[in-house]
Amino acid sequence: MISANIYTLLLISIYVSTIYCEKQLLLTPYIKSGDIAKARSLSRVTALPNATNVESYTGFITVDEKYNSNTFFWFIPAFKNPKTAPLLVYTEGGPGGSSIMSMFMFGSFNLNDKLNVTINPFALNQEFSIIYVDNPVGTGFSYTDNPNGYSTDQKNVSKNLYEFLQQFYTVFDDYRSNDLYLGGLSYAGKFVPSFGHYLIKMSHISRVNFKGILIGNGLTDPINQLTYDKTLLNLGLIDENEDKEMQNIQNNFKGFAKSKDYRKATEVFLKLFTTGYLTNITGYLGFHDIDNSGNKLESLKYVDQYVII
Repeated sequence: MISANIYTLLLISIYVSTIYCEKQLLLTPYIKSGDIAKARSLSRVTALPNATNVESYTGFITVDEKYNSNTFFWFIPAFKNPKTAPLLVYTEGGPGGSSIMSMFMFGSFNLNDKLNVTINPFALNQEFSIIYVDNPVGTGFSYTDNPNGYSTDQKNVSKNLYEFLQQFYTVFDDYRSNDLYLGGLSYAGKFVPSFGHYLIKMSHISRVNFKGILIGNGLTDPINQLTYDKTLLNLGLIDENEDKEMQNIQNNFKGFAKSKDYRKATEVFLKLFTTGYLTNITGYLGFHDIDNSGNKLESLKYVDQYVII
């Protein structure tokens, strides 16, 4: 289910994308020149502010030279058995959410109001090596010099991710034989299956050990997924009158979506989750956890402060 905090997610992503990076680390020139060792060495993060030092790598990879489109990533090897642990390519939802949000929200690290960072003992990163990718181009730190460099369909998103992954493996070839998984949440419910399909299509030349996908709260099929009224009714969070009102809103969304009036469909969709409508009728501040009516994404407000330290 999409959170009522989706605007917060997008605003932080926009904020991150506007930060001026005086010295961007572009790895592609080193890859093309064959200086792989230098690319890897330069991408190594020597220390995180206010944090226990862990091995990680970050930088930009050029995915479309014609438009100078560059994808930002942050790679954190598994905390346990990194040489053999599966590799997860993680993309955020939105669309337009930076993967850095999930890295600090419920990913590798915990971030508190003092901007201190600690390792999340329950994170997938304990058992998986994770590549957090700002996807598609234009999200978070990922950027392009030409409007034509922005993706307008899933095929182009997958093509750019594939180019990114191939160059990543050139630098980190010791991870190529590890099992590969694709993951993400929310709108990544479209990115992940599409990229998975693309990897299968390119399996004859990709040389990747692709094993599967994982999706959290994925918005994969909005028309058929937007049926939340019965769930809320059965949980006792809304009454029958509110159920009928929700059905009308959902039917309006489906009508606009089927007629391809996506702007109006989006407006109706956002009415449910970002205008306070569901909060007003259920009392819930967030909708990621039915066992907790509070705001589970409180740590988000600290991310924008931390990334500019």
